[in-house]
Amino acid sequence: LENNSYKETLNDVGEYVERGFFSSDHDQFNDSVMRYLGVVKPYYLVMAINVDGEEGELDRVLSAICENSENEEISISSFKRDSETALVFINSDTIPDEEKYTDIFYKVGKVCIDSESKITIGVDIPRQDVVELRLSISEALSALKLMLVRGKDDIYFSEDKEDDKCEYYMIPSFDVQIASSIRDEDRDKLSGMFDSLLRTNLMKYDLTPSSVFALSDELYYIELKVLRSLSLGREIKAQKPSKYLTIEEIIEFYRDLFISFIDTMEKEVESEDDNYKDLLEYIDKNFADPNISLKMLGTMFDLSTKSIGNYFSLKYHMTYLEYVTKKRIEKAINLLKDDALSIDDVARLSGYSSALSFRRNFKDITGVTPSEYRSRDNSL
Repeated sequence: LENNSYKETLNDVGEYVERGFFSSDHDQFNDSVMRYLGVVKPYYLVMAINVDGEEGELDRVLSAICENSENEEISISSFKRDSETALVFINSDTIPDEEKYTDIFYKVGKVCIDSESKITIGVDIPRQDVVELRLSISEALSALKLMLVRGKDDIYFSEDKEDDKCEYYMIPSFDVQIASSIRDEDRDKLSGMFDSLLRTNLMKYDLTPSSVFALSDELYYIELKVLRSLSLGREIKAQKPSKYLTIEEIIEFYRDLFISFIDTMEKEVESEDDNYKDLLEYIDKNFADPNISLKMLGTMFDLSTKSIGNYFSLKYHMTYLEYVTKKRIEKAINLLKDDALSIDDVARLSGYSSALSFRRNFKDITGVTPSEYRSRDNSL
């Protein structure tokens, strides 16, 4: 398990991470683990590196760091936490200069990746006591997280950290407003709300990594609520952004995601129109039949009541019952022009077996009773 020279190899310590050597309940690092990490010399330095770019670029950065070292006195090992982030351990006989080595690694890494990719490095202070290795890893990762509020493609030191309070702004009833904008296919309103969310957080709040993580989590739960509200949970799988995104990137991620829901709904309605064509024609011809019901339609057209309800929600942004009620009240308005028909006659011819229900629905939609509407119409 002994670590090879800095030039020859870059070790992977993932096995030891998986076995819990860096967890809070693992009290000590034994000699074999320390040798594997390369921490066999008096001093060590821990860095956390994030590469935002094409797949495989993190591997190229780590290899380049190893291959371009000219100092044989330094050993290095690494652990890839995920496809974008790695821990790098530097071990030497003298106190490592964190600014010097961080700068070298940053420049070496930039050479081997795409020009649009970004390298961000979080650095702890040099340490000597191996008991503090777990703390050093935590400090390096905390420094890296500063990119969430200060931006990527930079170097951050653990000394730069401030109090990690968790304060941020969220638009009240944001899930309701998002769902409404999606139903109305209002992309501009959606974009405007997310622009406002970002602007308010940047201008009025002293954001920290914790507040950015919390904001991202709340937006994810809002996404789940919107999917449920729009009955899209079956068609669209909920998505979470990458762990190391800046607040600007998080807002952009969710703005684009919710706008994509509009496109999904439009495509779904188009694909379902043919399937529901006969159903719609039947409803439009028979809505005045008081016996028409969702259950009856489902049996007649071999469709589930839930699928019919979802279709009306997607296409008309209303329930099946709201659609039928709207049709009935529209017919009632025309029938009220015939003074020979009583209000009860109008109710019956419009599809209501109960005059009381007719009057209530009529007023809900028009704002006046049938009698008031007829009187107003006759006075014009």
